[in-house]
Parts: sequence; structure tokens; C-alpha cells
Amino acid sequence: MKKRKTFTYVTAGLLMVALAVANTGCKQKTETTQEFSFEGYPVKSDIKLTYWSGLSGNLRESTDSLGTTPFAKKLQEETGVEIEFLHPTQLMEKEELNLLLASGNLPDIIQYDWYNTLGGPESAISGGYIQPLNDLIAQEAPNLKSYLEQHPEVDKMVKTDEGHYYVFPFIRGDESLCVSKGLMLRSDWLAELGLLVPETVEEWTQVLRVFRDEKGAKIPYAASNIEVFTGGFGTQPEYYLEDGQIRYGPMQPEYLDYLRMMRQWYEEGLIDKNIATTSETEMRVAIYSGSGGATYGWLSSTMESYIRDMQKTEPAFLLVAAPFPAKEKGEIPEFGDRDSIYTSQSSAAITTSCKSPRLAARFLDYGYSEQGKILNNFGIEHESFVIKDGKRVYTDKILNNPDGLSAGKALAFYARSSYSGPFVQEKEHADMFYTLPCQQEAVRVWAANRAQQHMVPHICATASESYEIGTIDDELRRYRKEMTMKYIMGVEPLERFELFQQGLRERGIERALEIRQLQYQRYQKR
Repeated sequence: MKKRKTFTYVTAGLLMVALAVANTGCKQKTETTQEFSFEGYPVKSDIKLTYWSGLSGNLRESTDSLGTTPFAKKLQEETGVEIEFLHPTQLMEKEELNLLLASGNLPDIIQYDWYNTLGGPESAISGGYIQPLNDLIAQEAPNLKSYLEQHPEVDKMVKTDEGHYYVFPFIRGDESLCVSKGLMLRSDWLAELGLLVPETVEEWTQVLRVFRDEKGAKIPYAASNIEVFTGGFGTQPEYYLEDGQIRYGPMQPEYLDYLRMMRQWYEEGLIDKNIATTSETEMRVAIYSGSGGATYGWLSSTMESYIRDMQKTEPAFLLVAAPFPAKEKGEIPEFGDRDSIYTSQSSAAITTSCKSPRLAARFLDYGYSEQGKILNNFGIEHESFVIKDGKRVYTDKILNNPDGLSAGKALAFYARSSYSGPFVQEKEHADMFYTLPCQQEAVRVWAANRAQQHMVPHICATASESYEIGTIDDELRRYRKEMTMKYIMGVEPLERFELFQQGLRERGIERALEIRQLQYQRYQKR
């Protein structure tokens, strides 16, 4: 048995320092919180809160702070709460958060994926980083409290097995909003070459070969996400649910079939030779230059953005959505890329350092009020939307931006609905946001699978489980990614696949599955 290293999402030493600081300095700060009186919005308070979060890619090209946007200014005006927005360096969020936690000097609010951090939310609470929110939601967040009471299935997702609420969540207000990304190809190429949209991995192989041979595509499939094709072999890259059992894809024999096909794609030049390190920018360049004919991405920032950019010089350019691969042609795909109604990545926690937890709760609860929903989803009236025939309609500033911005990038200045945050995303937003027929069709195509049946719900580790499962998962994740790339790139022979699975066992996969099955059983009883 391989000895497990003593680290989880941060190194053991850093974690112990962070816990020590959190258990002394951070908790002491909450004993002398500043108070305020609440008689409605805008709040009357002189307290300035700090708010740490990643900066949306839709904004990053135009500003270095959410605080400079009309949305942030309007949010502070309507709530009456002054906010200093803090953002980590792009692609360094986890590393910089770890250093922040270790320092003990935390901002008041941290928007992050607390569900997948530090062994889970219960560990973050017991470790002294964030506060349990039960009392604050009951006393200071009537809008969120009401929503959770009316939606018990969401209420079940946003608390731990111990019953602790831990974030103000990002919630998708309709199932259709859970589908926003998937596979797509150049439909103008398909038409020119007499090809149909592929439904299986075998058909994808044939289409990509024609793109390479007939169109001279150097990277026929121009995307870093190749794991999406695991579903075409009947498995997944990590954990998934099958008949009430938690399974781990790389431990299934079908994962070898996936590796064998991706190795073939790599050798034939159907995917990028630098797949292990390629960036989204490089893949965009490949599509724009005609070196790529298929990709993977989002409805707005990929599909719409590519079409609008390319049609300026190549009017025939168009993209069409492809279904997630099925094992056999004509079958309903078992897997896809589907978000949960509750998306943990963009939810906000109140830290143990917060100057005024009550004020922070009132500020965050505004996102679930009627006015807060309007601001977060549609932005500012007469600027980003107007009322026509009793309905909200985005203005040309959003849908036909004079500066050539995609709708997603234009709306990001006025609302959060083109990315995410602590609020309820409305279906009405998507109905008028996705204006291209190919976008509307893509939602239908990408939703046509059984992915929801295989999604592992928001199971949580107990405080006693968190370190063990965090350590195991961290090692599994790094080992799987490293070995998968070695097999695909030919560094490791596929004949050694059994040794790879033995390596997963040595790193604790069987124990991880045992723990997760227990967590799933507890979730079912919440």
C-alpha cells in the first residue's frame, strides 16, 4: 500500500497554520461586530464590507474589478452597503485563497466553491473559516429563507448533513438553465462536405478525419475538454451515480476504451498535440484561423461569440450543437454536461472575520428579493433592459452592442446572469438572452440525455471525514490527470492500464467510494 501524503487542497503545513490562525484570530474578531439598524433597503450603515471573488471572464478583458461596473454601483446604491471588491489573479484563485486563509486576515465575504474546498463545508465551519448561517438566515435573510421554504429540494442541497447552512447560494430557477455548454461543430463545413452531425464517438472520428483531410484542419477538435467523450463509452472521468451506487469512472473497464480512442485521435492529429497544456485562447485562435472545425464551450461566450466574430469576415461561418455521444447510434446518451439547480462554485460565505455578519447577511439577501432578482438578472432599466408590452426586453446595448461585444460580455457590466453569483437566475433571462436559433436549438440538443440520473448530489463530508476524503481525492485527481495524459500522448503503454488501476487503489479509491456511499445515504435522509 502506497503511503498517502498528508495534504488535501492545501499542504498539511499550510492547513495547520490556517486552522490555528482561524481558531484564534478569526473567531475573536466576530466577538466585537459592528451593529446597524435595518428598516428596509437601502440600509443605513457606515460599515464598509470586503467581498472576495473571482472575476468573470466576461469582464476580465475590460476591467480588473467588478466594483467599476454599473451593476456593482447600482447594487451598492440599492442595498445601501458600501463594498470593496477584491479579486484573485486569474487561474490562481485556489492558491491565493489558501494563502488568505493561512493569514487569518479574511475579507468579510468570500464567494467561492466552498462545497469542494478544504474537505467540504463542514470542515470550513469547524476549522474556523466561515460561519454557519442558520441563525443569520432565520433572522436577517427573509428572502432566501422564504425561497428555501418554498423549494425544499434546494434547501436540502445547500446545507450539510449536520444541518448547517453555509452559503448564500447561486440557484438556477429553472431546469432549462442547467444546460449551457456542450459540443459544437462548424455547420457550414458539414454542409459543404455532406456530413451529418455525429452522434457516436465512431461518427466523431470520421467527421474529424474529413475536417483534417478535406479542410486542412490542423486541430480538427479544437478544445481542451476531451473528457466529454467518456460518456460515449459508458463511463465518466470521475464519480457518478449508477443504480444508487457511487462509481469512479477510471476503475471501470470502459475507461480503457476511452483512452484507446483518445490515443488514436492524438496519433492521427485529430486533437491538439499540446492537449495537456493548451489554453482556451489557443483553441479560439484555432477556430478563427480555420485550423479547427469542432469545439466545446458555452452558449454565449463560445457559440455566440465565435459566430458574431467570424461572420464579420466569413459570413457563411456557423456553429451547430452536437449531442453528447451515445454508445450506439439512435440511443439516448446516458451522460452529458449538466449543472445542478444549486451551483456551488459561485456561492457566498460569511467569514469568521466579518465585521458585521448581520449586515453581510442583509446585503446578500437582497439578491433573492424581487428588486434584487431584477438587478442580478436584467440589470438597470433603460440601460440594459426596457419594459415592452409588460415584459422585460434587453436593449441593443446588450443584444447588438455598438462596441461589438457579445451579449454575455455586454450584459456582464449590468447584471450577473451571464455568469453567476448569490441570487436566483431566471428563465426569462435565457429566453431573451439566447437570440440565435442555433443557441436555442443547442439547449434542446444538449439536454437530450440521462445525465441528471447519474449526477452525484451535494453530498457532504462530516468534520471527521473531511481530511481523509480530501486527501484521497486530491491524490486521485492529480494521479488520474497525469496518467490519463501519459496514456493519450503515448508516454505510457495502454497495456499497463491495470497498473494504473492498482495505483488508484493504492491511493485510496476503495475507501473514497466507501465514504461517498455513506455520504450519499445520509443525503437521502436529509
